[in-house]
Amino acid sequence: MGLFSDVRVPDCVLPEEARGLEGWQTKDVIDPQMTTLEITPQGELIHEWWEHELVEDPDSFFGFFVRRTVKHRDKLDYHGEMVFYAIREKKPRSVDYDFVECRAIFDDGKLRGVEVLGPYLPFCPEPDGEPTEATP
Repeated sequence: MGLFSDVRVPDCVLPEEARGLEGWQTKDVIDPQMTTLEITPQGELIHEWWEHELVEDPDSFFGFFVRRTVKHRDKLDYHGEMVFYAIREKKPRSVDYDFVECRAIFDDGKLRGVEVLGPYLPFCPEPDGEPTEATP
């Protein structure tokens, strides 16, 4: 699986069929590092990340913990594509879901458009409850 970055994207920039979803992720634009990329309603791409510090704590399992200290929001002057994806569950806590993937196009730091790729249904339930790979 590997690391990913979260993506915050407002419904106003998404195509109709991708609106209302949360939990978008990507492995594009920056090295995935568990930070956040945000597409603003104005079409800017923001990289949100934190500085951290180690705090000694003798009660902690490792003897320390990591604390966030300073939040940064850097506007990226990105030129290219960013593919991001989310899951739309058909029923809560079910293996029956749609995989929704979008592609955003940026031109010198400005969003030019977002399109839905797919639709895909990568896994679907079988009568015995085991997920199997589906064909679109």
